[in-house]
Amino acid sequence: FSNFHPIVYTSDTEAYLTLDFSPNGRFLYGSNNNYLVQFDILNGDSELLIKYSDSLPYFGLSALMLDGKIYMAGWSGDNEYLSVIDSPDLKYPDCAFHLRSVYIPNSIQLGQPPNFPNYNLGPLIGSGCDTISDIKRQVIDGKQIRIVPNPANDYCTIQLQRLEGFYTAQFVDITGRVILSTKITNSTTQIPISNLPAGLYFVKISDASQQVGVAKLIKQ
Repeated sequence: FSNFHPIVYTSDTEAYLTLDFSPNGRFLYGSNNNYLVQFDILNGDSELLIKYSDSLPYFGLSALMLDGKIYMAGWSGDNEYLSVIDSPDLKYPDCAFHLRSVYIPNSIQLGQPPNFPNYNLGPLIGSGCDTISDIKRQVIDGKQIRIVPNPANDYCTIQLQRLEGFYTAQFVDITGRVILSTKITNSTTQIPISNLPAGLYFVKISDASQQVGVAKLIKQ
C-alpha cells in the first residue's frame, strides 16, 4: 500500500458495512444502513452523500460493476431496488448518487447486489472450469489434444499426439455427472455422441493412474 491515510469514523457514522473504491482509486465510498460517505483519498477529506432517518430503506452491500458504476442493494424489506452511484470517479456532488433507481422485478438475495463475473479477466489456461479459452485445443502433459468437429452433432473425433498405452475419455456435463465413458486406444478415435443431450461437456482424459487433461466439447 502507498499514500496511507487513516480514516477515523465517529459515532454519527459508526462502522461501515461495505467499502468500495472508485475505478480511478481516488474515492472510497462507505455505507452503513442509512449513511453513505465519500472519502477523497487524495485530499483526505470526506463528504456525506446521504443520511436517512431510522426508517427504511437501509443500505446493504455494494459493488463496483463493469460499467464503472457502484450499485448498492437494500435490505430489511427493501431488496427490490438498487441504488446507484453513476460517476464514482467524480467528487461529490458530481458523483451523482441516485436512491432506489433500479427496480428488480424479482427480489435479489437480501442485502446483496447482483454478482456479475468479470469477463475481462481472460482465459485461465489449463483449468477445467475455464469456458473462455479455445475449446478446440488443449495441451495435456506436453501432448496436444484436439476434438473435431467442435461443436459436434452425431460424432466427434478425439485426436492425441504421441499416444502411449491407452486412455479413458469421460464426458462430464456441467453438473459434474459422467454421461459417457469410453476407451481411447488409438491416436485418432471417433466417438458416437448422438445420444448426448445438447450442451457443454468437459472431456476428461485419463491414463491408467490419473487424470492427465481436460478438453471441452459443445454438443449441438
